[in-house]
Amino acid sequence: MKLLRAEINGCVLFKDKFVFDFVNSDSVRTSYSENEYSLQAYKIQPGIYAQVLLALTGLNATGKTTALELLSAIAQIILQGKSLNDSSVQRVFLKLLPLMKENKIEWNVFFFYQDDFYVLHSIITAEDVLSKNIEDGGFKYEFEELKKCQKKITGKNFNILENYVIDFNRSEVENNPYLKDDISIVSSFKGFKGSVFPLGQSTNFNLPAWVGIPAEEAIHVFDPNIENLSISQDKEGKTTSRLSFKNHRNFTYGGSPIGLLSLLSSGTIKGLTVLPGIIRALKLGGYVFIDEIENHFNKKIIEWFFSLFTDTRTNPQGACLVFSTHYPEILDSFKRKDNIYITRRDKENYCECVKYSDFIKRNELLKSKVILENVITGTAPRYQDLENGRKWIESVVNKEGV
Repeated sequence: MKLLRAEINGCVLFKDKFVFDFVNSDSVRTSYSENEYSLQAYKIQPGIYAQVLLALTGLNATGKTTALELLSAIAQIILQGKSLNDSSVQRVFLKLLPLMKENKIEWNVFFFYQDDFYVLHSIITAEDVLSKNIEDGGFKYEFEELKKCQKKITGKNFNILENYVIDFNRSEVENNPYLKDDISIVSSFKGFKGSVFPLGQSTNFNLPAWVGIPAEEAIHVFDPNIENLSISQDKEGKTTSRLSFKNHRNFTYGGSPIGLLSLLSSGTIKGLTVLPGIIRALKLGGYVFIDEIENHFNKKIIEWFFSLFTDTRTNPQGACLVFSTHYPEILDSFKRKDNIYITRRDKENYCECVKYSDFIKRNELLKSKVILENVITGTAPRYQDLENGRKWIESVVNKEGV
C-alpha cells in the first residue's frame, strides 16, 4: 500500500485545506550521472512515482510539527489499522483539539493498494472527548466512505474525486461488532504490508528505546569507540543495560538504561533508537516520520539516512522518509524539487504549506540559498523584526541597574 495524497480540513491553523502529496508532480528522469542503484522515486505505475524523501521546512511557528504529526497519524491509521484512541494517534488529536473547527476534522486520503486506486473520506469528531477522561478515548468516526477509481489513472487525474465511485461506507458495516467507533473502515483490507515509525513524543524526546544488542556495524555509525552495548529485560520485567568502550576496557557500565544518557552522546542514543524503525520501513516499504531531523545528528549522518532511501539496494520496496527541518542546507543534497514543502504564514497569519517546485523551476539552484534568501516569500525572518529585536536587547543591555 502506498499513500498518494492527503487533503485535510478542519484545522484552524490553516485558512484553507492542508494538502500534501506523497507522489511526484515533476517528471522522473534518470540522469547520466546517476549510478544503477539510484532511486529518485519508486514507480507505482507509468507516470506515478512515490517519493522516497519528503521534507517540510520553514520558520518557527508555521505549522511544520502539526502538519507532520497529522500525516504520521493518518499513516498509522491507514497502514497499521490503529484506532483514533491508540496512544500514539490520540496524542496527536489531543494536541490538535483546541485547533479543530467545531470539534471536528475531515480528510480525503488517496492511496494505492493491489493495483487499484482508492480515496478514503473520513470525518472525525471530538465531541465525546469533552465529557470523558482521556483514558476513555472519545475520538470517533462520524462518517466514513471508501471510493474506488473506475477510470484509467494518470499522474494528472488520480486526485480528481469524480473519477471515484463508492466501494462501501461506514453505514454498511456499522453492525459489525468488530468495527469500533474509533477504527477506520480501511482496516477491512487484510494482508497488506504496512510499517510506520512515527514521531517521538516531542522534538527533543531522546531516551534509549531499544531492547537487545545492536549490530556492531550500526553502533559504529554513531560511535566507533563502543565495544559492547546491550539493553535487556529479565523475567521480572526489570530493564538493565551494559556498556564498555574500546579505549577504556577496565570500565564496564551495568545498570538502568537511563544511565546511558551520561555515557553516550545524544546522537548515538537517538541514532540507535531511530535506526530499527528505519530498517523495518525499508524492509516493508513503509514510512518514517521524524520531526526536526537535525536534532542530535551530524549533517553527514543525516545525509547517510537519505542515502538509505535513495538506493535500490537498501530500499527495494520504496519506503519513504518524511521529516521536518529548520536547516534548509541539508536539502541541497536533494536531487528533486517536488519533494520539498515550505510552511509559512500568509498575510492574515494563517499557516500554509506550499510546494517548492511550484515556485522554483530550475533544479540546479541551491535549495538553501533560495529558502534563506526569501526567494519564496515567507521563508526567512523579516529584517525589521530582527532589527526591532536587536534594538530592544540593546536598550535592555545598556539600561542602568540590573
